[in-house]
Amino acid sequence: MSIILTGTWAFAIMRMNLADAAPLSQARCEQILDEARCPIEQVRAIRRRVDDEALLGHDRSLWPRLQHLDVLVPRPSADRQLEGVKIHTHALPLAPESLVRVRGDFGLGNDAFITSPALTYQLLCARRPFPIAVLLGLEILGSFHRIPGEGGRTCYDVAPVTTHAALSKGIADLSQAYARSRDAGLKNHAPVGLGVCQRALPWLKEGSASPMEAALFALLCLPIRNGGYGLPFPELNGKIVLSWRQERLTGTRSMRFDFLWRDVGFAVEYDSDAYHVEGVTPEKVLRDKRRINAAKIAGIDVLTITRDTVMKRTSFDLFASELAQRLGKRQRALSTRTLMARADLRDLILYGRRGRSF
Repeated sequence: MSIILTGTWAFAIMRMNLADAAPLSQARCEQILDEARCPIEQVRAIRRRVDDEALLGHDRSLWPRLQHLDVLVPRPSADRQLEGVKIHTHALPLAPESLVRVRGDFGLGNDAFITSPALTYQLLCARRPFPIAVLLGLEILGSFHRIPGEGGRTCYDVAPVTTHAALSKGIADLSQAYARSRDAGLKNHAPVGLGVCQRALPWLKEGSASPMEAALFALLCLPIRNGGYGLPFPELNGKIVLSWRQERLTGTRSMRFDFLWRDVGFAVEYDSDAYHVEGVTPEKVLRDKRRINAAKIAGIDVLTITRDTVMKRTSFDLFASELAQRLGKRQRALSTRTLMARADLRDLILYGRRGRSF
């Protein structure tokens, strides 16, 4: 009897490299799903492994320890009543490699699986608005890992779950599997969450290092009709390698910027410390000045944004207008409907409040 973990649990296992790389065929994936259950013995075994202080030397902070287990089954069952378990159902045909085996050294034998990045993304996006799907996609492709239910705790400097190319291929494979079943005359409903995933894919970018970077990217770069500013995509945490002469002048070999528009020689840095008085020390001020001077020598103009600016609507609008001007993006008069969409997007991304636009 197999158990299939999904949601945050699947992402944690992927980030810690506890997933088996051997691909599973479509037929095998569908067989595993058809046999999948949520036996209490395996649930207890998983919790014992998570509570193990010597968990294979991996970073235990990635585990959503206080959260429920997200388990995938083919149909509703009495397992829905298990305490600490959230059951997800998925009876549609699966694509090849939709499931991934958990490595045997995790201690669950050969009957534990997780959903692939694409299938996990689809399941998590079900009934979520487009901007939230974009934020989730940026997290999957980024180096931060949010753990829900624990006061908003976030882990940083972790391995990305997947790449944009692999995620796009996985979503396309799921769509094709559904289309083939529909053409074969099977009466399946459209997969919930697949449409918003496909819509979000063009607006995803690899390299985001924090939730605020992801939020800023969405606010600045999503289409104007969706409440964004429609700015060109930057490189997220883009790297500049300095010449030998520039290195001699600056004392550094390379630099990274939160948002880098390389072709126009412009960058934006998010300064979270500036929001807190205790974070602004003389040493930090001197370090920031040296960094800005080094960037200028490298031919990069840097604009800094603080949390205070982000959270104040008028200040952020002025910042975005200046940024658009620096990037050569013409700003036009906006309709009342577009202004409402912009306000709704801010409320959704920064505060989690869903307005009329979404």
